[in-house]
Amino acid sequence: MSKVYKTYRQLVRILRKRNLPVKDGSKAIRILEKENYYNVINGYKDLFLKNRATATTEEEYLDNTLLDEIYALYTFDREIRIIHLKYLFDSAIKKLSRQLKVISIQKVLNTMGYTSDWKNVLQLTK
Repeated sequence: MSKVYKTYRQLVRILRKRNLPVKDGSKAIRILEKENYYNVINGYKDLFLKNRATATTEEEYLDNTLLDEIYALYTFDREIRIIHLKYLFDSAIKKLSRQLKVISIQKVLNTMGYTSDWKNVLQLTK
């Protein structure tokens, strides 16, 4: 089954129909334009659903759920992912830096005629 393109205004109407009050339609449209409906809504709606969609019924959100709450969860998760990625990149850069130090020291020692125990060289780079 192919999906039919819907405007942001239509998507906001669908959310309202599914018991998700949208107080500021313009703000909601800006969020959906910036972040993409499917990233925000489909990625994070499960915690806020009262009823899932079936063959005969549409999904329905819990009473008093707001789009701002779903968006807040989306942005919180994004910030956590960014922090995690920064940590991973920092760790990878440290490992790469250490390897470059070892290679540099090996090359310098080789040009100076030293070819002995590399374990001592590795200890110097920690």
